[in-house]
Amino acid sequence: MIDFEDFISFWKEFYDELTDEENYEYLEDKNVTSYIKYNNFESEHADKWKKDPSKSDNLHYNQDKDCFYCPMGQAMSFVSERKVTNDNGYQQTIRKYQAQRCRQCPMRGPCHKSKGNRTIEVNIKARKYREAARERLNSE
Repeated sequence: MIDFEDFISFWKEFYDELTDEENYEYLEDKNVTSYIKYNNFESEHADKWKKDPSKSDNLHYNQDKDCFYCPMGQAMSFVSERKVTNDNGYQQTIRKYQAQRCRQCPMRGPCHKSKGNRTIEVNIKARKYREAARERLNSE
């Protein structure tokens, strides 16, 4: 178990420089249950955010099929994966997903502005950490 003073020292020194994923992973590694808000926690509670089909956080993810579903229910399939290393040396995995038939979709304008089919890039691990944090933060 992490010593409280060590935790506060770490937090003061590094918090502003770390990603949400790094913060949550560090706490998980130290067996600390986190009630720390992630970057867009407050924003995502606004009706405008919740109703915005362009936000990848609003898309349903099917873990078994490893795909997202667009607002019209079309599967967005996994396309590729890349590794990104930040200034702290922390490596994240970013996965790319793409829809297949956006051309005549009635949601095309609100959903995305690109000429081709909609693509999203998602950090699945960070998304899972945010989902767990959201559940704890919204609990009584």
